[in-house]
Amino acid sequence: MNEPPISLATERKARERDFSAERADLLAELREIGVEESELAAFVQRIMEIEWAVFHCSRMLEYHDLDQDARSVVELTKLMVRGK
Repeated sequence: MNEPPISLATERKARERDFSAERADLLAELREIGVEESELAAFVQRIMEIEWAVFHCSRMLEYHDLDQDARSVVELTKLMVRGK
């Protein structure tokens, strides 16, 4: 019963998603389709924000035991990001 204490920071890091690779891939894709270099950061930020909202909308629907069909997720995501 003398187990070492659990490090919450270590546990959190193990569960967190590393967005650096996703950001790099997205930057490459946007460059490939011709997005201006001066606009890249804003585009990447907005796309990743929308992806985050979609993910959380899906989780919210699941939590409330509601249908997670594409239309429901899209409509809820629109509500979440509309004001930004």
